[in-house]
Amino acid sequence: RHDVSGGQNLRPNGQGENTHWEETTWAHPSVSSGQSPITGLASFGSSVIATGALDGSIFLAHTLHFDDENRRKSSSPRTVRGVRLEWPKKPPLSVAGVQEDSASGAISCLVATKGSFKQSQMTSLSSTGDGSDLESNIALLSGCRLVGGTTGGNLAVWSIPDAMEEVLSSDTPEETDGISSASGNTSHSSGVQSANITTPSLLKKWNKSKRGKSLGGHRGGVTCLSIPPQIYRPDSLISGGNDGLIKLWSLRNPQASRNRRASMGGRTSRILFSGSEKAPGKETLDVLAGHGGRVMCVETAWHGDRLLSGAADRTVKLWDLASQSGGRCLQTMHGHTGWVTHGRYWGRNTIISASSDRSIALWDTRSGSTPRFVLRLHNGPISDLYLESRNSYWMASAGADGTVATWDFRTMQHLSSGTVATKAGRNVLRTSTTRSPMAKMHHAQRNSGPVMLSKGVGTKYGQGERSIMSVSVDNAMKEWDVLSGNLLNEHKLKHSNKISCFQSFHAVDSLTRGHESRRGDNNRCKLGGTITSSWDGTVRLRQLFLDNC
Repeated sequence: RHDVSGGQNLRPNGQGENTHWEETTWAHPSVSSGQSPITGLASFGSSVIATGALDGSIFLAHTLHFDDENRRKSSSPRTVRGVRLEWPKKPPLSVAGVQEDSASGAISCLVATKGSFKQSQMTSLSSTGDGSDLESNIALLSGCRLVGGTTGGNLAVWSIPDAMEEVLSSDTPEETDGISSASGNTSHSSGVQSANITTPSLLKKWNKSKRGKSLGGHRGGVTCLSIPPQIYRPDSLISGGNDGLIKLWSLRNPQASRNRRASMGGRTSRILFSGSEKAPGKETLDVLAGHGGRVMCVETAWHGDRLLSGAADRTVKLWDLASQSGGRCLQTMHGHTGWVTHGRYWGRNTIISASSDRSIALWDTRSGSTPRFVLRLHNGPISDLYLESRNSYWMASAGADGTVATWDFRTMQHLSSGTVATKAGRNVLRTSTTRSPMAKMHHAQRNSGPVMLSKGVGTKYGQGERSIMSVSVDNAMKEWDVLSGNLLNEHKLKHSNKISCFQSFHAVDSLTRGHESRRGDNNRCKLGGTITSSWDGTVRLRQLFLDNC
């Protein structure tokens, strides 16, 4: 369904009268029938959107419109086309002698990684092509991948160009009474699924392209995924699991990395993979063992040589990925009394962690294993952290009590200095506690559920670099000025159940051709938008356009 709406605009001198929102809605088709609750979301802007569901299925949808001239002549509404991806076939995953199906469990993690296709090449293709060249459009997706993990412990990767070839090759179907027909694909403009006759060889090729490649996995479930910086560690992946292990994977040439290493990181180190393990997991570059509980978060430093992890054992660990002997634990940091659920890098030597103990800790990696600052405001577990960049002077946090706060790092003492205490005959820096944020916002009533944060989309302040967006289980989406805490925009989403995933994007995040990300029909510019998914099995894509640009 495609709707045009404005929402409630509370901005003084904000987006202006020449902007409007357009909303497109579709459902995630389940494996059996109907639609399945969505548990994972990954996207390439508004171009390609992947959703994972409770039944273990993954649906890859797209809003690419390569034949714009023909589409402008047609009165049919925009359609969202897609394909349901297939999990790899057996051999099954073998973890410590336990056999599990390759499609077991719900989708617990879903990440998208862009390829190395440069913006200059994209612009060149769009300026020389007429918009009907399928090969050029596939080239725009070159190197893009989707990685999914399940609660059953399985991990697989899909090639976006291969999976999208079937959909894109049928992107100009015959249209009859508003029903779009695409061979083997699902079209959600009308909710009707239909099929065209295809040759057996072509159908076999498409079925193979929709099937992912197994990487291996984690015993007990995959809990978190991270994509390292592509410029320093291209085509690589980091995963954490319920087994307390962190694994580094190669997505480019898995056959070259058969020899994996286990790197010990403390007294709680455990090697859960037997030495006789064969093909499954052969893409593992390294195994980092050291946490005494499930790994809750992993984050790679911007230069790719350091890895930050947090776990249910209430510790934060810093790993060296540049070691010749494999990854090794450089530092274990203690201070939280609950699960460490979020981790971020800030500046050159500072780590930020958040926990279910309702606190946020700032650590100086040069000053020992205790936090330098502890931030306390929320009356519930920290549900999200938003840091604009590693050089930003502010950070936003959200709690399960419905509050959002902005913290100004400039008001804190320099991390290399502070009060000194004596411990075991040594001088150590004393932890300072602050309870005064720069701004405090109330997204919802007390104990309303976790709040999710993302970058603001509005045009004020230069594409929203000083605004953030928040959503919660109350189905409300709000945009805030992070410096003052003022409410800028509010929109009530129309999901019939609680929101499960949330992302925002800007025009530059799109994979489509140059003019698609800057200028569309009727001389309007796409500024960005939001994507939400729900336990009701629906996805809502909201896009903000500037008219007459």
